[in-house]
Amino acid sequence: MLSGYQKSQKSCDTRLPITSTILCDLVKSVPFVCESFFSRILIKAMYLLAFYAFLRIGEITIKNGYSAHCIRRDNIVFIFYDDHHKPSGFELSFHSFKHSTGKSKPTLLIKSIQQPEFCPVDSLFKYCNLRDDSPGPLFMFMDGSPVTYNYFNQHLQLSLKWANLDCKVYKGHSFRIGAATTAAALGISDENIQIMGRWHSNAFKKYIRIPSKTLPPYANNM
Repeated sequence: MLSGYQKSQKSCDTRLPITSTILCDLVKSVPFVCESFFSRILIKAMYLLAFYAFLRIGEITIKNGYSAHCIRRDNIVFIFYDDHHKPSGFELSFHSFKHSTGKSKPTLLIKSIQQPEFCPVDSLFKYCNLRDDSPGPLFMFMDGSPVTYNYFNQHLQLSLKWANLDCKVYKGHSFRIGAATTAAALGISDENIQIMGRWHSNAFKKYIRIPSKTLPPYANNM
């Protein structure tokens, strides 16, 4: 009976949020943990997109050859206004995602920010200029093979160690947790957080773990 009781208890989720402050540290680590110019552009774009788009890591990587929910290149549409050479934002449409019903394909608008070093639009545009236009997952290596979960996770761990952060409590899902936490700290409504993160219920509230530290101005891009 005691065994049954123990099994019924949900394990405590100890993962902490990657807030915008921590995100900056991860971005700053990229030149020190990536082995080539291309990998630096790639990993930086993945970090920033994962945070600003409330992504699950399975939406930007391939694991065990599985890619049902992986974002494709044609899911990204850059928006140009005054400067035809530099996008002011992009639309990210989701053809499929965890718990999706298939009835709708939500679209998320992400705008550029004033700090190019931490801008999700600028970083993704630079990556896409290096990537060829072949169909398939958004994030691929130069040889056309998709970025794997293990590759991303290995670099995330290196970045966390560089920033003196504990890899045991900061994981890939910490980007999504951090996005929800940061949005709540900025005063964004529950309804909008639910829409931005594609949650179908109040489940998003469990992602809001701790009050964010002082947020830099560019966090308001959310």
